[in-house]
Amino acid sequence: MKIREINNVSFFLILSFLIFFASNTKAQVEQTSRINPRQNYPSREIVVQFKKELLNLGEENSFKSAQKKFNSLKGSLTRKDESSNLVVYELAEDIFQNKSVEDAQAILKNEIDKIKKLPVVQFAEPNYQRQPLLIKTNDLLKDKLWGLDNNGQTVSGIAGEVDADIDAPEAWAVSNGVKDIVVAVIDTGIDYNHPDFSHNLWEGTDCADKNGNYLGGCIHGYDFQDDDKDPMLAGNEHGTLVSGIIGATPNNGIGVLGVAPKAKIMALKSNLSLYELVAAVDFAIANNVKIINASYGGDTFSEIEYQSIKKFKDSGGIMFAGAGNVGSNNEVSHFYPSDYDLDNIISVAATNQFDQLASFSNYGKYSVDIAAPGENILTTSGQNNSFVYASGTSMSTPYVSGLAALLWSYKPNLNAQQVRQLILESGDSLPALAGKIATSKRINAYKTLTNPIVQTKALYRFYSQNHQAHFYTISQEERDHIIATYPVEEWNYEGIAWRVLPDQSFDSRLLPIHRFYSLAYQKHFFTISEVEKNTILNNTYPEASWNYEGIAWYAYPNDEQEAKTSPVYRFYSQNHQAHFYTISQEER
Repeated sequence: MKIREINNVSFFLILSFLIFFASNTKAQVEQTSRINPRQNYPSREIVVQFKKELLNLGEENSFKSAQKKFNSLKGSLTRKDESSNLVVYELAEDIFQNKSVEDAQAILKNEIDKIKKLPVVQFAEPNYQRQPLLIKTNDLLKDKLWGLDNNGQTVSGIAGEVDADIDAPEAWAVSNGVKDIVVAVIDTGIDYNHPDFSHNLWEGTDCADKNGNYLGGCIHGYDFQDDDKDPMLAGNEHGTLVSGIIGATPNNGIGVLGVAPKAKIMALKSNLSLYELVAAVDFAIANNVKIINASYGGDTFSEIEYQSIKKFKDSGGIMFAGAGNVGSNNEVSHFYPSDYDLDNIISVAATNQFDQLASFSNYGKYSVDIAAPGENILTTSGQNNSFVYASGTSMSTPYVSGLAALLWSYKPNLNAQQVRQLILESGDSLPALAGKIATSKRINAYKTLTNPIVQTKALYRFYSQNHQAHFYTISQEERDHIIATYPVEEWNYEGIAWRVLPDQSFDSRLLPIHRFYSLAYQKHFFTISEVEKNTILNNTYPEASWNYEGIAWYAYPNDEQEAKTSPVYRFYSQNHQAHFYTISQEER
């Protein structure tokens, strides 16, 4: 098994011929020997379970009561789990300062012993990490894939920093995908005979050309240089490097593995001219692809390319584009397509094994969205079925497009904007990226898959003095109509009640909230209960003349509340024959 090293980062396909200009500039990356500055300290977090009969976290003000129990100790309570009556107690940040690992462990044990002596405490333990810490596959080079799982291992002569990675094994423990997702790699073609692509190539049995005309079978993509159905590389291995990071086959006993174990790579071979790039985007649209990896760029704005990517947006797709490899500020010197002002482009910078911005990576406080591992990345080579180390934002970009494929595979009902939002909001915030990257984050696959936040809608709340009743709607049109049509004593707008989910695209567990209107009482009623809905529909309350108005919004059932959602409290007034809903504990 052969491994080579590519030392210059021109492989971002700032390759000499780039989109609109021909330069032969190469940015060299100097690699110096560094050591891991972090010691293997224990976690400062302690999990404490209380005796429910003495301290019940489900009761009001109980968390404050719990905090008082710890006033004499050096730390604070940070989280609670009412169901299991647990809290997380975090020791003071400087408690291990200038201590050896052994001393730190002794300090932790001593603090736990103190907590155990409190009468209200049932158990106290270190906050053990149960998630998998290794890439558990039989791929021979998996231990070199620091971007997926960084345990401080030495890669290409450099010992990295523990956990400066995307938490891929933890994400795969949640899901390695339930549905094949196609990623179009617009690049220099691919060595589709490489053994590490054995199961992860787009078959192309029913492919269409860029105009939507049926072509029959395509061999894993299309070649826009030669205008044929065979995207085999013709010497330049860049597309093969990129593709391996996205979807090299796992558990095949050789080589490496990709971020998205079930992704299907569609190779769109191009010389990266404007025409061929637009043709490749059209081909992706015609074949219903939602993810494009664009590890290329140039400094010239193109309205044609802009409109092409906008068209891809209109088809529901996202493009992941490298920020560039000359270490410059994209706010000053723009780089395209990553800098186009389109919300279906995610611009990607590169980080190194220490969670620092790579020295070659372009950046931009507003123009570059997020970062991903991009230095000393081991991946598939286009030469002799081998593997190679490569650096550049060409390498960081497929980490993010691969994450999009993994997320869409796990939650296929998401739309493109929800995928974008989850990736950008779920990363790890890094001090080194503050002021350099819009989100200040490097991607985190585990957090992306487990983040319940999606695009929500405001739920607008009205109160009628005349009817002594509240009304709720997520429709801006309905809100504006009521405000413009009715006097305030009839319907007074009280603002946003809370934010809700408009559909089930994020999570199939979400249930519809049904909306009824009583002509007799001139009041609305909302319920998540199918039994209650059917009871009303069976005319159980004829005096109310309840009319079913459809689904108002969606919510989690009571027994499946998510960590970042709030319960909705429901009240009923016998005097006013009306219901009221709130998420405010104070109002409740």
